[in-house]
Amino acid sequence: MNVFSESTSIYSKNIGRIMLLSILIVLPLLLLHMFLTNYLYVFSATPGQEFVVDGTNAFLMIFFFLLAQIPFISFFHNEIEGEEKLLRRALLTFVEKGLPLYLFSILFTVAIMTGILFFIIPGIIILTFAFAVPYITIIRGQTVRRAFGAGLLIGKKRFFRLLGVILFVGFVEILLSLLASLGIQTVTDSYLAVAGTSILLNMIFLPFFVLLLTLFMKKWSEELSI
Repeated sequence: MNVFSESTSIYSKNIGRIMLLSILIVLPLLLLHMFLTNYLYVFSATPGQEFVVDGTNAFLMIFFFLLAQIPFISFFHNEIEGEEKLLRRALLTFVEKGLPLYLFSILFTVAIMTGILFFIIPGIIILTFAFAVPYITIIRGQTVRRAFGAGLLIGKKRFFRLLGVILFVGFVEILLSLLASLGIQTVTDSYLAVAGTSILLNMIFLPFFVLLLTLFMKKWSEELSI
């Protein structure tokens, strides 16, 4: 069974628990992101300074995305390994690994944003090189510091494959969000309807993205004997 087929099988098998985890973790982060960005655009944006608000929005989007991955990596890793109490383990991982991965996510996001300022490509390189670190941290049950080297090695040795997965999934999500938004706008101009549709798609799509990458990370770790 290839990775995409296995991802679909695992996702459909656990759809109920995945959606519950999305409600508990992803939904609050998405609502917080929406509130903060709307506040910034309405009250903080001044003529000629919109790029500052855009940069802050991008920072929050990347940061919250990195945080939202944490419980799902644990959930899918334990499901693949045949463990029980998947939801409990996922939530405990979010609490126990939250602080070190929270700090890593801040530094990682800052590095990505700094790289993006230099013509985007450096930001993409940084994103891809260190993207595996949270996955290795949780899959191996290690500290961020100990998992950092292995994560970077995967990013280096599987750079184009990892970048390809990230870009492919990102493109599909953007396309689906765009089509859904256009469909909603033919019925209503309500901002809440459009925003609600976007939130729902993210709650559905983000877990699948993490599942796909969890399977790839485990596969690449075995291939590279790390």
